[in-house]
Amino acid sequence: MSQIAAVLFERKYQDMYGWENLVSLILIFIILLSLVKLVGVLNLSTGIFPFNCVPVSGKVFICIR
Repeated sequence: MSQIAAVLFERKYQDMYGWENLVSLILIFIILLSLVKLVGVLNLSTGIFPFNCVPVSGKVFICIR
């Protein structure tokens, strides 16, 4: 079901803005996701929060230096 939704969204997005914006959007999303994962992994592996971290949802943290 989620794959169908993703395909529909991609088609709509391509029709509106074209391929370049779609690719840049996906790249930005992947970069943000990997940063969030990296921060989460660092925090979970060390067990010591280098910043003041607040868990938002599940394994997502907001960290303030």
